[in-house]
Amino acid sequence: MKVFPYRLNRGIMWIGKELSVRIEDEVVNWVFACAGCLWNEFYGGVGEDVLELCDREEFCKLLKHVAIHGFISKDTISIPLSDFFPEKFRYKIQNGILDYNLYQNRYTLAQEYNFIQRPLDSSGFSAYEEPDFLLFLLHDYKPWPGIEEALYSGFFKKGLEKWNFYYLPKNEYPTEKAFQSSKAIISNGAKYSANDAFPWISYFMQLIQRIHIEKSKRLIGICLTHQITGKALGGRIGRNPCGYYVHKIEDIRAINDIFHIIGIRNCVKFQESHGECVLDVPENCRVLYRSDTCDVEMMLIGDDILTVQFHPEYTVCFGRKLLAKWALERRIIDEERFEELLKNAQATDSYALIDFFNGFIRKIKNF
Repeated sequence: MKVFPYRLNRGIMWIGKELSVRIEDEVVNWVFACAGCLWNEFYGGVGEDVLELCDREEFCKLLKHVAIHGFISKDTISIPLSDFFPEKFRYKIQNGILDYNLYQNRYTLAQEYNFIQRPLDSSGFSAYEEPDFLLFLLHDYKPWPGIEEALYSGFFKKGLEKWNFYYLPKNEYPTEKAFQSSKAIISNGAKYSANDAFPWISYFMQLIQRIHIEKSKRLIGICLTHQITGKALGGRIGRNPCGYYVHKIEDIRAINDIFHIIGIRNCVKFQESHGECVLDVPENCRVLYRSDTCDVEMMLIGDDILTVQFHPEYTVCFGRKLLAKWALERRIIDEERFEELLKNAQATDSYALIDFFNGFIRKIKNF
């Protein structure tokens, strides 16, 4: 794909150097790939590992910017650059040189995507009055900000779709208008417990109950959101029955033939990272997959709420290079286990399931 950086100033588009990027597992998705490409171009990096750059605060800021403000048209990722970036970014833009072919095509797209009115240094919170999709982010602590926007935006954001980002633990909630206009919500995991008495968890459980009753939009929930959903609809959440924190690539098995609809195998591999799980499921819940450490790895409630305990967004490369390192730093695993994870990381079925999720939230794929 091509990467097209530009600046908007007083209604004029200033054109940057058009770059090329390859999207592969080592760079996770298009947001990581694009941010790495811009970093190497503007900061002079040569062959730096994208995931190793995630230790740098400046790179995480770039990841967040690309995730929120980047948009895709055909084979081109367009990235508006803003004054909050260092001078190293800005001097590469060819001020005073206007490519009218690019202006006619991409300036119009930039207008449609609301980059004229929208502050480029915003958090993304409440960016659109009537978004297409909502992304709830539950990691409000280091090292996740920037990285989690990139993970979920890069896997789920398509074309010129309008996505709003909300940090629920920071009490960032969608307006009623934004909620009503959205087609679906995607929400991730975090270190918290579904049994915690935080106001934002109570809010989220009430919202899930409303989604279940109204059946007007779809919900994809991962890890903690899987557990919050289970509790909100009458299930029970508790410590892992295995007695330990699960942090590994797990074999997960289908317990019915639903996997034919999803388009993945009956036995799949995904990254796990959790200390609690769903112990008792809500009424009218179909459990689709289980593992040796968790009886409820994937559950479907009605036709519109699909949640998983595991992490399809954690590709094998992401898990090996970042998750294992963070788990070691937090003493979730010891040095021996860390070395084992680095050496024996297995391929996961991440991309196949994410493909289904993308069809599910857009109602292209249904149960």
